[in-house]
Amino acid sequence: MRREPSLTFHGALRILGHAGTPGVDKLNDILGGAILAAGLATLGGPAAALGALWGWVDQKNEATGLLRKVVTRLSPGIGATSGMERRHLVAAAHTTIVAAAFFEALEEATGGTALTSEDRQTLLTGREQAQGHLLEALYRSEVPAPSGCRGFEENLRAVHLWQSELARRAYTFLDGLAGFHAFDTYAVAARARERYTTHYVDLSATVTEFRVWSELREHAATRATIDALLQELTALQELTATTRPASDLGLSVHRANTARVHEPVVLPTASGDSLGITFPTVTELFVPPAYRVTTHNPQARVGDEHWWDETPTAEDLNLMLFAHMLSTEATRLPLLLLGHPGTGKSMLTKILAAQLPPAEYTVVRVPLRAVSAQAPILDQIQEGLDLATHKRVDWSDLADRTAGTLRVVLLDGLDELLQASAIDRTAYLREIAQFQQIEAAQDRPVAVMVTSRTVVVDRVEIPPQTPVIKLDDFDERRTTDWLSRWRDCNLSAIRAGQVRELTPEVALRQPHLARQPLLLLMLALYAADPATPELSEEVSTATLYENLFHTYALREADKQGATPAELSTAAEKTIKRLGIAALAMFNRGRQHVTELELGADLEALHGPEASRPDEAGQRLLAEFFFIHTAEALEVRRSVRTYEFLHATFGEYLVARSIVEELRDIADRAYGSHRGSRDPEDDRLLALLSHQPIATSKPVLRFADELFAVLDPREQDGINAVLGFCLQRFRARPAATRFPGYRPTPLDHLQELAAYSANLVLLTLAFRPPGTWLIPDDWERTVSLWNAGLDVGGWQAMLASLRRDHVRGLIIFDEPPGALVSSHLAHAELAGHTRTAERLGVGIGALEGFASPSDDWVVAMRNWMVAAAAGRPVTWMPRTLQKTTPLAHVEEVFKLAVRVLRHADAATAVEDVSDLARLVLTASGRLGDPPAWALAIAVCRFPALLETIPDLADPDVYRGVAAMGAMMRAAAHDEQSDEWNTLLSHLPEVDTFSRTGAILDLIHDEPGQVTVFAGRW
Repeated sequence: MRREPSLTFHGALRILGHAGTPGVDKLNDILGGAILAAGLATLGGPAAALGALWGWVDQKNEATGLLRKVVTRLSPGIGATSGMERRHLVAAAHTTIVAAAFFEALEEATGGTALTSEDRQTLLTGREQAQGHLLEALYRSEVPAPSGCRGFEENLRAVHLWQSELARRAYTFLDGLAGFHAFDTYAVAARARERYTTHYVDLSATVTEFRVWSELREHAATRATIDALLQELTALQELTATTRPASDLGLSVHRANTARVHEPVVLPTASGDSLGITFPTVTELFVPPAYRVTTHNPQARVGDEHWWDETPTAEDLNLMLFAHMLSTEATRLPLLLLGHPGTGKSMLTKILAAQLPPAEYTVVRVPLRAVSAQAPILDQIQEGLDLATHKRVDWSDLADRTAGTLRVVLLDGLDELLQASAIDRTAYLREIAQFQQIEAAQDRPVAVMVTSRTVVVDRVEIPPQTPVIKLDDFDERRTTDWLSRWRDCNLSAIRAGQVRELTPEVALRQPHLARQPLLLLMLALYAADPATPELSEEVSTATLYENLFHTYALREADKQGATPAELSTAAEKTIKRLGIAALAMFNRGRQHVTELELGADLEALHGPEASRPDEAGQRLLAEFFFIHTAEALEVRRSVRTYEFLHATFGEYLVARSIVEELRDIADRAYGSHRGSRDPEDDRLLALLSHQPIATSKPVLRFADELFAVLDPREQDGINAVLGFCLQRFRARPAATRFPGYRPTPLDHLQELAAYSANLVLLTLAFRPPGTWLIPDDWERTVSLWNAGLDVGGWQAMLASLRRDHVRGLIIFDEPPGALVSSHLAHAELAGHTRTAERLGVGIGALEGFASPSDDWVVAMRNWMVAAAAGRPVTWMPRTLQKTTPLAHVEEVFKLAVRVLRHADAATAVEDVSDLARLVLTASGRLGDPPAWALAIAVCRFPALLETIPDLADPDVYRGVAAMGAMMRAAAHDEQSDEWNTLLSHLPEVDTFSRTGAILDLIHDEPGQVTVFAGRW
């Protein structure tokens, strides 16, 4: 990363000096010309370097006094500037107050240092290394500065570290000199932090940028405070516009940006225009979302949604973006903006491009889907300018003629570049940073923001310290705000009954659709038609999605010119073809599909659709509201990929396609008045022989909901089809239809495994729970899955099915506990009981995991072995049942006694308590309780006497070993009243054991004779 001059003390003072700040010239003279020199390397040797350092610690304190005066004159100097000049001065002012605070604190601690002739000679000849280190720390190292990602409070910690390092190096430089007054480096750094805070607060009273950074993400910053700051920034920039108007080229670009936000959010032809809906503009409908922010580092997993959950949410997005643009950080690395499809990333770039005033900023917005995917960054920016201004503006001319403004480039849609293009752009963000570095070297610094979907960002290298923002989904307040804006634009049509209003109460019944702006728009368009079914709480998700797809498909068919008699058929055809798109994604094991892949699937399933397969895919999905299209321009052609705006849309369509295909098969086989015939499942085989549905549980839930509303006769027909296909899937004739449908490479074993797995899953989903008996060839079927499915599919099957050994059933259910071992789960599912028992014991001994089981003795054995092996156990045992066979009770009893004897501080007292209860209960069926083991447990865990009253019975502890253990513990530790009461009655139980125990204790610990004799 390039060094920013305004962030170094030397660079900051030079900027202030060139700006004519009073006092800097005189300060330069005191320091031997160090400040205004072109570089510290020109200081002219050790003597000059010593002067550049000594002036700050000299007993006269002239330099510190002058710097203090410079600080007091910073605000007026900044107030008279604008544009890039102001940005440089603001950054230099911050650097200066950090250094000034340090020297003021050092002056208070030492009072200055008198330099003798011997000291001077020592510094010139014997302290070159210490002098170099201090020179580097003071003048060349960058001072941490606030930014959009790091407000004042966060930056304060970094400033303190910088000042602490400077204090340490100053001490090393001065230590041993005759006039040196030793100081506490920690105290100096702490005082410097206090002085810096004071200077910062003083400047924030008059310099808006400092106040922006101090309010950023502060809990005390109210909505009113943030709005006031934004208004102040706007007023400041409007004042600049009157004194320094934007260039003609800058205004041309700004006009293009402004035009974008006055366009409707959706073109009226997309949906809903026949209803009389008024589509709000981008400006009218944009609601700033909440966000989370971080700086990238090796530990950050910014592509992982769950990782972001640990990052605090912030509300002041507009303020954060202004704070970022005001900071030096903006021109050194790109800002990466992440979010789901439809969260408003593109709208945000449009709003930002239009809102940033042209007198201060020159903003170029580049939709990456519309420029060449393989082109360098500079060429992509030029292509974006050509699109926005009809080739009226050249980037180099624009940069030169807007030198007084900050150039901002907004690259929208990195995910489309990565996903749609076959060209490797892994280093894209590094290319942007290099572009910024080159522009800065030409004195034309550029801030860059890049947008991308969260899920694909792992496919690009992110430079260290890159600021990353993730947009949150809407909360209830933002959903309500959005709906209020929508209502305001359509108020007259709503009052006339032409458009139905979508209220927040109704919308929030579908939270997965109401939390993202684009999905909320889809919901509002659906609800706007008074003829569509209302969104009620009782409606299932499957029914809601069916209504949504049917409504939009009808509107699409109407737009395509279908007659009223053709509308229903055309709409159903559209939905079925969308189902093919959903299956294209599902069967390839991903969330997107290229238009070429989709076209090939359509052609394989429905025959030739067009002159080229990609045209068929494009015609199917073009402008359909549920689809997100990623587009990239490769050489002479546009490459597109498609995905659904929300994953559940695709999952629903996969389920719908499966159920509809089963209905068609059942109708052809059993619906004829001429009698039934064998089902023909070639198409079902083609669709279901690539991925097990277990990898996407919502598909099964949707299928179950769709099946549940069918006529009982249709349900019986579907179950009969599934039963027939399951019986003959190994021996079925080779399929001759749909040979071209190949979403995955040809693999006969995988096809058979996936198809049989899906037949089983659908059978279990559609039958009443607990009614599917284990078939004769079950073991072979499970082994087929193990051999034919990939790792993800195989583990998904193991995590979906459970064998009920008692009733001889297979149940569609997640087994209790986590899937620790696929080998163990395989053995249990296949019915290899003895193998499963051995694996469970081994896992407990080696890994400390007590594998769960329906079998009481197996579950208990697994837990006991893990505990006895001294492993941290992650599962608790269950209560002994009266019906448990005596042999099983004895086996578990022996293991429990061993665990009790070896329980230590690492064992949870709750576990010991459960074990003790188990032992006492088992003793009632087996005989006397194990006195020694219980005595050891009570000695180590005295609280057991309170939680288990039976353990307070002295009769439990008969025997020399048990009584000896109790006496030994009593002799060394202070115990509870329950303990003391128990001990007082022990001698009455067994005189012989008492005598033997005392003799053993006297032999082992003769020093405790008095204690033993006195007590017993």
